Amino acid sequence: MRFASPRYGALLMAVALTVCLTIPALAASPVIREDNPAASDASPLALALAGVQAMLDQEAANAGAQYAMPLHALNMRREVISGNIVHYSFEVRFGEGKYDRFRLHRVVKEAKPGRPIQTATNIFLQHGDYKDFTGMYLPGLYSPSTPDDFGIAVFLARNGVDVWGIDQTWTLVPADETDYAFMADYGMARAIRDMNLGIAVARAVRLATACGPGKMILSGYSSGVWSTAGLLSQETQLPPLRRQVNAYIPIDVPIKTSDPGWQTVFLNDMAMCDAGLAAGVYNGFVPFQTLGLLARNHPDDPSPIIPGFSNIQAANFLSFAPGAGFPSPFHYWAGVLDETGFPTGPRLTDRELWLDFLESGIAWQPYLWWKEIDIFALAPLDGMDSPFDDHLGDIRVPLLNVAAAGGVGAVSLPALSLLGSEDVEVLIPSLGPPMETDLAHIDIFTWSGSETMFWRPMLNWIKAHSEGPGGLLFASDDEAGATPPPGNAILSFGLERIVPNPQRGPLVLSFTLADGVSARLEVVSVSGRLVHSAEVGDLGPGRHQLQLGGTTHLPTGVYLVKLTQNGRVSSQRVTIIQ
Repeated sequence: MRFASPRYGALLMAVALTVCLTIPALAASPVIREDNPAASDASPLALALAGVQAMLDQEAANAGAQYAMPLHALNMRREVISGNIVHYSFEVRFGEGKYDRFRLHRVVKEAKPGRPIQTATNIFLQHGDYKDFTGMYLPGLYSPSTPDDFGIAVFLARNGVDVWGIDQTWTLVPADETDYAFMADYGMARAIRDMNLGIAVARAVRLATACGPGKMILSGYSSGVWSTAGLLSQETQLPPLRRQVNAYIPIDVPIKTSDPGWQTVFLNDMAMCDAGLAAGVYNGFVPFQTLGLLARNHPDDPSPIIPGFSNIQAANFLSFAPGAGFPSPFHYWAGVLDETGFPTGPRLTDRELWLDFLESGIAWQPYLWWKEIDIFALAPLDGMDSPFDDHLGDIRVPLLNVAAAGGVGAVSLPALSLLGSEDVEVLIPSLGPPMETDLAHIDIFTWSGSETMFWRPMLNWIKAHSEGPGGLLFASDDEAGATPPPGNAILSFGLERIVPNPQRGPLVLSFTLADGVSARLEVVSVSGRLVHSAEVGDLGPGRHQLQLGGTTHLPTGVYLVKLTQNGRVSSQRVTIIQ
């Protein structure tokens, strides 16, 4: 089975927008119902998936490829976390294989049961290794000792953010699985493709639930930084209309590193992955779950993971010790150190939540993906080359670099200069020395004080960098051309506001030319296809009105109308419903 390059962007929005405009009641209906095993054919989710499927089929046809089967939504669930904060989840199936699927999550405030609030403020979260979306961003749901509503996803949702995220396929694999053949070719290309498709579905559902067609803020945590950076690198090669991300938050990982200590870590990881792949083993063992279960249930027994340690000592060491498998002072959680410097437990994160977090870890992750993210971080060291970093310098979206002083910290900063972003902010909170016990990599999401230190500054940045009310279906005004004035004010040059919008029947445009030199009027579909072009300069200076296409009406969809003369450009978006 071959897959076409996933270039969804604005094209899928046209289908979803058509759905909303032609069936207005859908904007008010629930996305999914509680524990509903199948979506209604008329639900916003089902219709959004159908729209995305249509776009994929077109992309596949353009590339000479085809998808094995239509997209389907499986195992849908709606759970109330607290008050009007609701967690939706569902799997997206895109092939016939057992693991041709991933899971999407949406945490959102509801105006009433089943009706998410209308908000342009959004974020799409990509987890790292060892954990899934719920374990990372909703840890309270996995911890009996912690309130269900503890977690950054709930915090953001309470403050008006529409929070989305993905579980990569390997997080869905149970611990007792015996066939890992699907992981043989599960590398960064698959992770990026699934994330891109997930964002497309999220945008279509947002539009179908009246949240607007805007692009999304993308965030990657830990190893998720490399996958998200790879997606952004690839997206720079698409026309602005087809891009899906308008801002970026990498969290506590260096996009690239020349630090010798971190390079050694990644080289050792690569050697481990190469040994496994050479032996025909595709699944890498993730120790968190085993560590947590043994530490809680058999704390004083000998550890099978670290010889000479007890189970609780092994869990403490790998969780809190500075430099345990990483360059010092990096540690997963801030810990309490005894007089010998050995960790005895968490300093900031609640002890029971720490153990619950470990126990809810995933079982396996693909060696190939693991190796390719290491190459991404290291290239061009020793001649290494990653096909996913070719266009980092073309990434120009606003960026907030978040790190913990006892985590990756300042090591994350040098690589920011490799990106083309000019709007760059840095957030690296610290509780002060010693750095060996400072707040760390996972404290960002599991310490109650992170709401003040991390989450609220991130919220403020998200609100400042979300697209305006209703979002933008096409490029920004700077990209698309001059913004038309309100009403039908007389212009020296430009398109008059298209009224009504949406339109039915033939498209009638009014515009003003500054003089009689060459001028061109164009209409472009959201796929980037030029559907109409006319030389209008011979009409002369002044106001004109033109009906496009004669008796041939444009098909239902969303279009960009552009008027160009003497280097000046005026453009507007228009929706056609036939």
